Amino acid sequence: MCTKCSKPFPTNADLLKHMRLENGQTIACDICGARYAEKANLKAHKDIHNGEHNLKCLKWDKEFRHLSRLSRHMKVPSSNKATPRVQFANHAFVLC
Repeated sequence: MCTKCSKPFPTNADLLKHMRLENGQTIACDICGARYAEKANLKAHKDIHNGEHNLKCLKWDKEFRHLSRLSRHMKVPSSNKATPRVQFANHAFVLC
């Protein structure tokens, strides 16, 4: 639990990340100024600025910047991917 705001966290790692953010112990992106508590998150953020899409789905013509996004994509059944959709403001739209 955070000693400043009393917010509980499921893991010590989550608490430490929160404490770094609360105490201003962050690393800034030299391009846009976004701040991160962990170097790995800053690197992933900078990849977006660099336009890197180095993770590819082998079944669908789709590329991802982050492994977590590719993993989420892979968990969706193929039958649900036949018609691409976009979620916006609690409404789904079919992409043409």
